[in-house]
Amino acid sequence: MTDQNTGQLIESFVGALRPLVPLVSVRAHGALAGGDHRPGRSDLDLIAVVDRPCTEAERQQLGEVHRNLARAIPSRRSCIAAVPWSPAGQN
Repeated sequence: MTDQNTGQLIESFVGALRPLVPLVSVRAHGALAGGDHRPGRSDLDLIAVVDRPCTEAERQQLGEVHRNLARAIPSRRSCIAAVPWSPAGQN
């Protein structure tokens, strides 16, 4: 369970990614996924699973999304990774 501010930040993150990359899902990692998240104190580790490897332009845009989120909430650390989705058994 997340607090309202964390939920809004995650929604902003997903909303910013949707027009940039072929998003499959967003996964939480770290304290948020493990249930140890402390609102206003814990960092946010989010993994964007995308339909294919990102282009260099998309990587740059993802970096800008990360910088914008960091500026919006400077007290929070965050980690953004875009990982290509692959069905089990395929590379």
